[in-house]
Amino acid sequence: EFKNIDRCIECLTNQEYPEDRFEIIPANDGSEDGTQERINFIAENDNKVCPVHISSNQRENKGKINAIDQGIQKAHGKIIITTDADIWMEPHWIRHMVKKIDEKTGLIIGMTLDEYSKHPVHAFEALDGAGIRVIAAALAEINKPITCQGSNLAFRKDAYMEVRERVLALATSCGNREWLMQEIDIATDWEIKTQLHPESIAHTKSPDTWRALINQRSRWASTGKNYSK
Repeated sequence: EFKNIDRCIECLTNQEYPEDRFEIIPANDGSEDGTQERINFIAENDNKVCPVHISSNQRENKGKINAIDQGIQKAHGKIIITTDADIWMEPHWIRHMVKKIDEKTGLIIGMTLDEYSKHPVHAFEALDGAGIRVIAAALAEINKPITCQGSNLAFRKDAYMEVRERVLALATSCGNREWLMQEIDIATDWEIKTQLHPESIAHTKSPDTWRALINQRSRWASTGKNYSK
């Protein structure tokens, strides 16, 4: 994610939110493309950026969920918001993602939309992706949450800790943050809500080829058989 990380962290550091109320924890999962050095350079110049580095020989193929877990354990806040390195967002993103959290809320499902262009793959991805997001939001609104995106997800650290062992056990084979949402829904009394405010929406770039798009969808679908629901 070397070519993406600067834009993402810049969006986070430019959030219109009290600087003493949030921290940025990049979880670097054994990357060898210069991402670690870039994150360290950014952190040296901004004390809000507190990276977690997992070396390639420490990974033990535990994957993304384990890396995120290490970031969560380092976090001081009561609310965690996760995103990905290839995501960018508006300056009021944090404010809107935490706005709907009350004493009963355990998790907020945000929306990530693909960048649209006239390129056939981008156009298909934008339409297909938007359809998935709308269905996910609609199901969550009727208390039947089934899917979400880890690139735009807010949750209480307490809610996470209640299901942490189960989530990490699922992640030994493959990683998917939908498991966190599903386990909170199955095993706790926390409520799950959606946030659809335009300024809460995160953005990402679509795959450029049909092959890349099919590979992405195949990767997403491959974890379905491991779901609890």
